[in-house]
Amino acid sequence: MIKHAWTVLCQKSIMDQETNNISLDVLEQLNVKDLSFPEEAKGIIFPIQMEIVSLWYRTQKDQGLKGKSQQRIIAPNGEEVGKTNIEINLLNHQRYRSRVRLNGLPIPKDSPGYFYFVVELELNNSWIEVSRIPLEVKVQRG
Repeated sequence: MIKHAWTVLCQKSIMDQETNNISLDVLEQLNVKDLSFPEEAKGIIFPIQMEIVSLWYRTQKDQGLKGKSQQRIIAPNGEEVGKTNIEINLLNHQRYRSRVRLNGLPIPKDSPGYFYFVVELELNNSWIEVSRIPLEVKVQRG
């Protein structure tokens, strides 16, 4: 069975080739100045590099398997503004680290507040939430 160990939202991650360990620059809050939306636009893409890093593992030592995960971004207004799918490959290894790189954050008009990065695992043809990471977006005026 595939298990989720952890997920972290970060600005960047650095993989140590010698130890295969990862260092994470964690992202908890985003301070932006005067978000301006074109009048006809429903939102903007705020330019920021981010990564969703997850660690997955299997419980049976001798049995390799594959699975699917998806990461969804939910805006403060409840709108889903992004989604990615990944394959979890545990055929030859006990653990699998996934890194999803994002080159921007879709921000709907009038949506400062908490964005949620929801990580789900597919089990029996259903998506099960395994992690929900908050990112507070604060708009500084003036």
